[in-house]
Amino acid sequence: MIGRQPTTADPRYEFRVWGHQDGVVRRLWDLADSTSEKHFEDCYLLTTDPTCNLKIRRNRLKIKRLVEERLGFQHWSTRWHRLVDPTARRVGNGEGGQRPAPASGFGGLGHGADSLAPISGVRPIFVVKHRLRFRFGSVRAEVADFEVGGRAEPLYTTAIEGRDLGELVRLRSALGLDRVPNVAVHLAIDRRLGAG
Repeated sequence: MIGRQPTTADPRYEFRVWGHQDGVVRRLWDLADSTSEKHFEDCYLLTTDPTCNLKIRRNRLKIKRLVEERLGFQHWSTRWHRLVDPTARRVGNGEGGQRPAPASGFGGLGHGADSLAPISGVRPIFVVKHRLRFRFGSVRAEVADFEVGGRAEPLYTTAIEGRDLGELVRLRSALGLDRVPNVAVHLAIDRRLGAG
């Protein structure tokens, strides 16, 4: 695989659920120390390996590898790499790869990518993400919607993440998410595309 092997030093844990969570969002507003908003335009590179999450953001490749699961939280190892031309040139349009015009913010990713052959076994999917982030000391949460591959109906998600597993477990319980499955972004996107 690309990049260095994952390590377990200073792990970061994530827990992500899908669908509208109106009660959870209200509790996040009540509990948060601070909030911030962001908008991203990414290209997810879907593979058959569920433990590997690849995406391109602002012309950089982000590689996340699943290291372990503890108490329902996923520990991901994350690496950022500069996007080199040979990789960009091999990313084709693929299923769900409808991409807005280059002026929309996908940056240099679009320079000729539509006309080139996809990497074998990798499906590029363009995603627009609107995120509202909440901070609770060292722990953070987010609610976001994902416009996936040009489909009209977005995916809605709520996530909590951080390095202190005890704090994360307490926050998950306070939000009432103890019995909801944890599903990573790339797997939810893949399921959405499979559904139709």
